[in-house]
Amino acid sequence: MHLYAEKPYWPQAEILARYIGAKASLLALGQGARSFDEALSGVWWQLDERLGGRGAERPPIPLACFSATIEYRGQADVDQAVAQDDAQRLFDFLQYRGLIAGTAPPPPELPRGPTPLGGSEDVRAPHAGILCFAKRPGDWVEAGELVAEIVDPLADVTTAVRAQVTGLLYGRIRERYATPNRVICRIAGAVEFRSGNLLSP
Repeated sequence: MHLYAEKPYWPQAEILARYIGAKASLLALGQGARSFDEALSGVWWQLDERLGGRGAERPPIPLACFSATIEYRGQADVDQAVAQDDAQRLFDFLQYRGLIAGTAPPPPELPRGPTPLGGSEDVRAPHAGILCFAKRPGDWVEAGELVAEIVDPLADVTTAVRAQVTGLLYGRIRERYATPNRVICRIAGAVEFRSGNLLSP
């Protein structure tokens, strides 16, 4: 479970992250790919910047301008109990925001603080082969630690794939055969090192 949001909206996104139990919250000032949350929210903070930023004489960016993209896990990772819990958590958030009648429970603790989307590592396969993961989504990974092996049975070569950043592994592909340079998993690192299109495939 993770979410993407524009950085100026973290105060609103944090409440959402608390309710849904997001293990990673990835923030950016423009993601470079015209994603859902960037297209809806980005225009407002950019307009705010061009007008000189928020001062004491100007109100904050309207709450209604906030949007986020929630990634709810893979199909194979969800059963009825998990789906029911996810639905209840989102329902609670919508009640908290006053969009559904009733009293929401207090926001839960934030599972993990936000990280910059520009600090997220796209771990890529160095060559084609059978993909054997050493880490699962939700695992904490240290820089240099083994995350997967690529086995090329034709060349009788096995290549270790190691993390370049320290952080939470928040996504990996479902397929077990990798093509060269394919993104096989992503790790949410705390130090920003990328720019441009941060959601490249």
